[in-house]
Amino acid sequence: SSRRRHTRYISVTGVQTCALPICLSLSRQAAETSEAHMIALNAANEEAVAAFLEKRLSFGAIFKVLSTTLETELPSSPSTMGEVLAIHQGARRRARKQIEEMERVL
Repeated sequence: SSRRRHTRYISVTGVQTCALPICLSLSRQAAETSEAHMIALNAANEEAVAAFLEKRLSFGAIFKVLSTTLETELPSSPSTMGEVLAIHQGARRRARKQIEEMERVL
């Protein structure tokens, strides 16, 4: 199909992520904003794609989960591994919460 021809995937910690055309703008936005936003985007993406693969989230909803996660106030640059992990875990929690809310609507 034409969708398959134009779809490229990136592997992040072993999980197939969303298609680049959908998430490229969010990746650029996160990269231009801060290191913390890149960490949060990765964590939210892992949760959203896992939910998609488990058929709990539609493909198009991945973008909504990621964009909402990036709207969160985050520090600009973590200086310790503890801060990196806190950003990552917080983004995962927010993404899971949003996915659960989206599941209730379905």
